[in-house]
Amino acid sequence: GFARAADLADALEAAYAQLDAQTMSSSRRVSLRPSGQRSAVSPGGSPAFKTRGIVFRSVPRVIGARNMAAWRARLEEQDAELAATLAVDVRAMDWFPTEHLGALLQAEGIPDEFSKKLGRATVRSTFRRFFPASAATLSPLATLGALAHIWPHYHSWGQVESIKIDARQVILRLPETPADKEICRFSTGLLEQITLLSGGLEAFVIHTKCQCRGDVACEFQVSWTTEDSLPQDLNSGDSTIVS
Repeated sequence: GFARAADLADALEAAYAQLDAQTMSSSRRVSLRPSGQRSAVSPGGSPAFKTRGIVFRSVPRVIGARNMAAWRARLEEQDAELAATLAVDVRAMDWFPTEHLGALLQAEGIPDEFSKKLGRATVRSTFRRFFPASAATLSPLATLGALAHIWPHYHSWGQVESIKIDARQVILRLPETPADKEICRFSTGLLEQITLLSGGLEAFVIHTKCQCRGDVACEFQVSWTTEDSLPQDLNSGDSTIVS
């Protein structure tokens, strides 16, 4: 089990390493990366916001395997560098500019609710590699309380602060975000799935403050139900993401 928040973050890093080992093995056989693609960047090499390769690797889970090749081909005609982030040999631990994620979330031909679905898929593709062994020791409150340790395994930006409201509700505060509406929607899906995989029966995420609207930080009110509870009364903020 996970006795400390750092243990949970270490397990997530191990899941990335396992994914990358598989990627290196398969990339010896095939690579779809255009020769002109710029390499993934080091998180310390630039002040720009960065996002892990695992996010881009999760796109086929949303688009669907049958549709992925055709959709990526259309995307390559519009933006070859953006399409290259979807290559089969992209490593989970690589860092890419977060602006690529913002562009991807607004690309032509994406399905409805793509941003939130990608957030959920990203968590499923990582947590599920170690979740079966830890389900008995995880809880939404503990996991969300440890989010400051987990978040940097997805993004280089956002100093997460977790504020406990009660046993089944927290406020998550993120200053210094990209201030991108679709990335906020992505974050909503990510938080929903983290809550569910940590033991919540239902997850409710309300984006109560947003830097896109001029707020100092983005804030997400997260609550959940458990087997011995009823849905919490979400009475603060707007029940929709910034539109």
